[in-house]
Amino acid sequence: MLLLGVTSVLAGCSTTPGQNRPRESYSGADVAAMAGRLTMGFGEDYPETVSVGGDKIPLASSVYLMAQWLAFYEESGGTNEATGTVPELISYKEIKIPKTVTAGKKGGVVVWSELFTAAREIVAALDADPQIPDKIFVGWREEGSWEDIQEQNPTPEVVGIDMVISLFARAIVWANANGRMPNFAIVKGGNLPASWPRGGEGMAKAIWILGTTARQVGVNKVVDDCSKHGITDIFLMVKGSSGSYNFNVLEELIQKTQGRGIKVHAWTAVLHDQTAAASGKYATVGGSWIDARDEKYRQYFLENIITPLVNDYNIDGIHLDYIRYPGKAYNYSGAEAAITGYCNEIRTRMNTRRPEAILSAAIMPETGGAQNYGQNVTQMSNYTQLFVLMTYTDNYGQKPSWVGTQTAYFKKLVGPKSQVWAGIQTIFDTGDYMSAQEMGDCIAAAVNAGTDGIAYFRYPLTSYQWAESDRW
Repeated sequence: MLLLGVTSVLAGCSTTPGQNRPRESYSGADVAAMAGRLTMGFGEDYPETVSVGGDKIPLASSVYLMAQWLAFYEESGGTNEATGTVPELISYKEIKIPKTVTAGKKGGVVVWSELFTAAREIVAALDADPQIPDKIFVGWREEGSWEDIQEQNPTPEVVGIDMVISLFARAIVWANANGRMPNFAIVKGGNLPASWPRGGEGMAKAIWILGTTARQVGVNKVVDDCSKHGITDIFLMVKGSSGSYNFNVLEELIQKTQGRGIKVHAWTAVLHDQTAAASGKYATVGGSWIDARDEKYRQYFLENIITPLVNDYNIDGIHLDYIRYPGKAYNYSGAEAAITGYCNEIRTRMNTRRPEAILSAAIMPETGGAQNYGQNVTQMSNYTQLFVLMTYTDNYGQKPSWVGTQTAYFKKLVGPKSQVWAGIQTIFDTGDYMSAQEMGDCIAAAVNAGTDGIAYFRYPLTSYQWAESDRW
């Protein structure tokens, strides 16, 4: 049967009213009201418990109630066009949180019929084992107009429980208010409570490190710390904004990371160069900023920085910092083309000797980056495989949810072959360190927005920050 076990009487549940203990069942109206409290989006926090019919139940148990609600609604004949009936009674039982949380797909849509399928499958799974599955598959489609969505064939994709809760909740709220199912629901959701396992399995974790820091603490310690805590990528500064450059530590780091599962990227400042600006040889756009349109400086940078890195070092990537204007790039005709041109020429040189190496760029996180900084990430995507957002909450005076908002925004702008990683400001300009709570909230917001990775600015992390990173 389609809903085997859904309406069974469940042992072990209190039936005594007034003690704030779960009952054996709740009305469909109560569950719909509960769903209205769980329609979270990116950056919003789910509660540990949620109210239903005057009782407080664990968030995990709400999944079972909502899945049954949708299954009953389908059984009553409800579709996106036909009116369904709100269930009279829905059985309750205690559901355990998952052993692990798989981040899964973010964005895209699930159509009404696939929501029903997911609900039925979750009911069956929880009837068999009252613990939320580690992985939940749904029929997923790309966003678009309803006509375009209908023409697509759904692909089975893993969707995190953080997304599923909000998907079910929003579908129920819509159906309860409109008498029919929505055509589709967008795959988005909030941050799971702190007591739940963290998501982000398989997510890249990177860290920026100054060359001077690596020399001071020792390359062996840097590699041991990063290996111990699951860092997958190191951005090592080889050229700073002073204009000086040194590749000595790079060679040692490459050697010491062999067999440790860590990629080494040469981190270089591009257009903020104090020495070059002071020389008078190159056009500037204020302070120590070189005009990206200056061909002489471009050739200097390509010949003295990029070519040696490509020819002489077994790097896994080149990471471009200050690959932008300081602001008001719209005042400089051809600014966007000049910035993209750097990416093109650097990628071309990398392809001669290091075609497998990754070209990445540090990106200003505001909207309108193309106009203000010349960073047109859509065009840069033709040559750049990775964009690392400088979503520094302290510098911008923003809450952790902003990290997720900007991550989602840029993921829509970059090309299909490029990744977006969220940068987390673990140390502030004041020298103070980000708290574990804020750090975790920033990571959670990025993960829920579908980030491909996290990058910490910068090494070393504190012991409590390493511990927080280990949770992901």
